[in-house]
Amino acid sequence: MSVLVGCWCPASAGAAAAHYALVDVVRLALENNADVLVQGERVAAAQGQVQQAAGKFDLGVAAGMLQSRTVTPLARLGANGLRQTSEHLVQYTVGANQLQRNGNTLETALTADSLRQDVSGGGLEPARNLLRLSMALNMPLLKGRGKDVATLEVATSGMRLQISRYERRFRVSQVMQATLGAYWDYVARSKLEMLAQATAQRSAQLLASTEKLVEANERPRGDLVLLRADYVDKAAAALRASQALVEARRNLARLMGIEGNAAAAMALEQEAFPPQADAIARLVSLAPALSTLVAQGRADILGMELEREQASLQRTVARKNLQPQLDLSVGVAYGKASEGGSRYGFPGEAGQTPNTPSVFARLQYQFPVQNNVAKGQYAERNAQLGEMEIRVRDAHIAASNGVLTAVQRLAASAAQLRAAKESLSLYEQAVNQEMTKQKNGIATLIDVITIEGRYNLAQVNAIELHADYAKALVNLQHETGTMLRPALGPGVVAAAGAGPADEFAVNVRDLSGLAPVFDVLKVPL
Repeated sequence: MSVLVGCWCPASAGAAAAHYALVDVVRLALENNADVLVQGERVAAAQGQVQQAAGKFDLGVAAGMLQSRTVTPLARLGANGLRQTSEHLVQYTVGANQLQRNGNTLETALTADSLRQDVSGGGLEPARNLLRLSMALNMPLLKGRGKDVATLEVATSGMRLQISRYERRFRVSQVMQATLGAYWDYVARSKLEMLAQATAQRSAQLLASTEKLVEANERPRGDLVLLRADYVDKAAAALRASQALVEARRNLARLMGIEGNAAAAMALEQEAFPPQADAIARLVSLAPALSTLVAQGRADILGMELEREQASLQRTVARKNLQPQLDLSVGVAYGKASEGGSRYGFPGEAGQTPNTPSVFARLQYQFPVQNNVAKGQYAERNAQLGEMEIRVRDAHIAASNGVLTAVQRLAASAAQLRAAKESLSLYEQAVNQEMTKQKNGIATLIDVITIEGRYNLAQVNAIELHADYAKALVNLQHETGTMLRPALGPGVVAAAGAGPADEFAVNVRDLSGLAPVFDVLKVPL
């Protein structure tokens, strides 16, 4: 499987090794995540199982040679005082066999025998040679009959391979969701840390300027107590914000596969939060239709449905295996007899051949009276199919509810973000008004600090809500199975894996909008 990542813009070739844009964050997460790598090995193992299963239909070839000298003692002395007889046998065999996909087995063999005997004590007699070509066809008539029975391992191993690919794709989607969530957390924590530092710096400047005014007897000394308390509180908030940023950086670095010491030195580009989409209201109205279409793209559900199909096929074969074993074997053979010749060249000697070939037919019946093995296997397969039916049905329900919840979460997040931006704008106006009132002696210093505190809280709330909105977009694409795109586009580069068998694209710019979701609905955005 080839994992591909698209970016907003090409990464600079001369960038430092520890400088990462969002596309690099995604690439490293996919390349280094242990679960993704393990799933990749499982895909490779499943490919090996497919090859093994196909091997049962390989053409088998066998060859052999036998040379023997057999001495048989006589109970009584024979003529000329003969105590024993001897025979010398040279035998060559070559054969081939192959299981057909309908369950029949075809066998063919060519044997060449040369026998020399000494039964009178007068030396070995001329060799008696027999060259024989035979062909046989073995056909199961009841148990083991049919293509679905003979090819069961091939079919199920192929399904297992596709299931492992679906599992890897779903794990990639989960890793993408976690990584992008950690990235937007880092961006938010970075903005919050800058805000906290700036707020603490403004408080320190205000404290320093007020101290000068107090020393000049232009302000009462009591104002310093409040300003010092305000500065200490904001300095502590800046320290907390710095620690939160360090933790967010390390969490993101862990998902990228970067060790702790290197995490502190890595430079991360901060992408702007995705803008609010205009089509959210329309998406909410289309959410019921989207929840019914989710199975078309959710790799986990597609994998479960394929497991159900595999269980159904195994149960069908187990039902057929309840029958008795009744096999028909038919064959034909043709031979040539000759005398003399060398030990290795006798097959080429001229000889006699029969007027008609030899033929045979054999019918063999076998059936265990209790048949417990076949009955137990059928009961097991039937229960496994029932289990998969339950799991698939539950997965559809969970996916449908997950999509509806993700749409509602996105809509609520967008509404909260709009309200937060409006609140932020109003608080900014209120701060300016309160500072003007304080200069004119209408408002107190406490009033200004109080309004500024609320304004800072509004800024924090807007940043956190914007991060929640970005994560809600990512969560919606994960729930709808649209995070991974089947087609490539401009600016898309390989990130991990190789081979076209399970190729898909991860286009980072798609993760900031609703286009992939509306593509599933086949509705223009």
